[in-house]
Amino acid sequence: MTQAHEYQLLAIKHPTRGESLNVGLMLWAEGLPRIFPATSAQRLAALDPNLPRLPVVAALLDGSLQDRLHAALQQQPDETGARQTLLGLLLRPIVALPPAQIFAADSQELQERIGQILDLYVRRPALQVKAAHRPAKRASRLYNEIKLWLKQHHAFSTRVEDISEGKVVAHYPVNPQSGLYADLAVMNGALHAVEVLDLRGAQHLTPTLRGEAAIKGITLDAAREHLDGRRIAVVSASDYAVARPAISLISRYADDLIDMTEPSGRQRLADFIAGALHRTDLPSLELTT
Repeated sequence: MTQAHEYQLLAIKHPTRGESLNVGLMLWAEGLPRIFPATSAQRLAALDPNLPRLPVVAALLDGSLQDRLHAALQQQPDETGARQTLLGLLLRPIVALPPAQIFAADSQELQERIGQILDLYVRRPALQVKAAHRPAKRASRLYNEIKLWLKQHHAFSTRVEDISEGKVVAHYPVNPQSGLYADLAVMNGALHAVEVLDLRGAQHLTPTLRGEAAIKGITLDAAREHLDGRRIAVVSASDYAVARPAISLISRYADDLIDMTEPSGRQRLADFIAGALHRTDLPSLELTT
């Protein structure tokens, strides 16, 4: 016989940014909640790096939240609304969304329906839209040095979907319809674009180098519209009298210009990437001469 089971989605809403993230499902049974978590510390850290450290959220992640709630709620008389009121206080900053119903004939079907709801409303969606193919071009020496540095520290990927898995992603589509891809992208709540311009060894500013600087500037300008994070220009040059016009062109569209010629610039890049990935083990990059 088919029965109705009341459930509520569980969500966390950032108190100031207004962003929210569904983190699980709560099913009422015999006056007590059953908690079905379906999130990760990494997903929560993208919303706010402080969230996974909160005791209630940590208990949700390690699976102990239900037992903790039951221990507290069983001390409360099961009067109309009394346990629900106490539960709302115990869950903060997790909130229970308006109730809905699951219809199932037995426990197996109920578990299947719960899994379907978690897949639909809570778990990270499966990737279905593939990034458009970026025309191949020869990467600069500076880009390859940064790529090797990131790979050595297990922080590099060419898969777009890894942007939410603690990786710096190469060739990230900013506006693929216009053929614009960021050299690198990294996510920390917001999605940041990085363009790399290597002018070391340039004796004069050729049309090719000017064009490369212009395309990178256009890409950063497009990132202003299509991405919500910072736009970083990473540059290096041997002769700044030669390189200055190209650097000026790309920096016009950047929020920050990082000069990799100086050790302080290389450290700033390392600090930015480490901060975005919530890592403390990322040393400064050393360039080849």
